[in-house]
Parts: sequence; C-alpha cells; structure tokens
Amino acid sequence: VAKVSPQISGVVKRFYATEGDRVDRGNRLALLASRELADLKSDYLSAESSADLAQSTLAREEALWADRITSEADLLEARAAYSAANSNLRAIENKLQAVGVSASRLRSEENGANFLVTTPISGVVLQRSVSIGEAVSTEDASSEPLFMIVDSSVVWVDLAVFKQDVSYLGMGTPVRLTSEDGELLAEAEIAFLSPIVDETSRTATARLIVENADGALRPGRFLRAQIDIGESVSVIRIP
Repeated sequence: VAKVSPQISGVVKRFYATEGDRVDRGNRLALLASRELADLKSDYLSAESSADLAQSTLAREEALWADRITSEADLLEARAAYSAANSNLRAIENKLQAVGVSASRLRSEENGANFLVTTPISGVVLQRSVSIGEAVSTEDASSEPLFMIVDSSVVWVDLAVFKQDVSYLGMGTPVRLTSEDGELLAEAEIAFLSPIVDETSRTATARLIVENADGALRPGRFLRAQIDIGESVSVIRIP
C-alpha cells in the first residue's frame, strides 16, 4: 500500500487517474499549481545567476592577480563571494530535491509553478481524497493522503496457529489455501514463523507470501489453511 501525500503545497488543477484505475510506477496522478514551487524556481534562478557572476568575477581577479594588477584582498574577497554563492545555490537545490523537482526541469519548463504528483508503486488507485480546485498543504500532518495505491499482485497470508501445533510447522512447510466452501485458491509455503505466541489468542503467526496476479486473494478476507504434517491418525476428541 502506498499513501501518496503532497510534497509541496498547492491547488489541484487536474487529475490523470482516479479510483479504480490501474497505474504503473512513476505514472502521473495529479497536477498541482504551487506558489511555493514558483518561489523556489525564482530563488534558484537568482542563485544560479549569482553563482555564475561570482565565478566570472573570481576568474577575472585570479587573472589580474597573476599579472600583479589586483590586490590579494580583492582576490580573497572574490573567492569568498564565489564560495557563498555556490553554498546558497546548493541549499536551494537541496530544497528542490526534497520535493522531487530537479533543477534541470525548472530551467526547461516555462511554468515552474506546476508540480506533478506521481505514484511510487504500480497498482490500483483505491482512494482519491481531493477534488479539482482544492488546496493541499504539507503543513497539516493529520490530513488524508491525496491517493492510496494498492498492489495486490503479491499478498501476505497470516495464519493463526494454535500453540500446541506450532512445533509441527517450519520454514517451507507446504500449505493449501481454500475458501470456506473448500475451493482451492492457492498453494504456498510458510515463509515466516513467529517465535512468540500471542497472549490473548494463544496463537502464533505463520506467514505465507503468495503470488496473486489473478487477484483471487483479496486483502482483508478470511481463508482456511490445510497443512499436511505427516500421516493421518483417527482420534476421538471430546470437548
């Protein structure tokens, strides 16, 4: 499950996907118009211009110093200005990287106020919590994510195993998963066996990792597990 929250504040201008759509990693989900991003672009271009000017000034001062035309103080001042300009430029580049925007993209796009929200995983859009024209903010930590993406192509199946049966199981034990009416849904092996027993349920967890490309196993449902641990023996059990 991927909960996609905004990396930058803005207003929703357009959707590229909505609930029920299948998306691949990196696909666009929404377009935000962001004043914050526009300000960052302005700051970056200004810092880049200052860094270029400081570099030119330093090169000129070094040439003059080589010919003994300028003073050492002017050369040191140019070097300090160049270092400060580059530090400021790197700081703004780090801010851009934090919101997922490259400096090259800002230079290539006319409208640097547009921010694309993309999906970090492939899957199905399970939930969309915003509408066109709605403002979203990174300041509100309690707000819902913009999108929820679910990839159920591989699922975990957690089996509740009674404590007296745990000793019969181990890594790699084969398991048949069936519905309540006995329909075979999948076959897998135990990939993880919890070393502790839950104090309330008195069961341990055995986890299966199951390929689910056809979507037959839906997260949240209950299954039955049939586990063969050896020869069967008929016994009488009295409650």
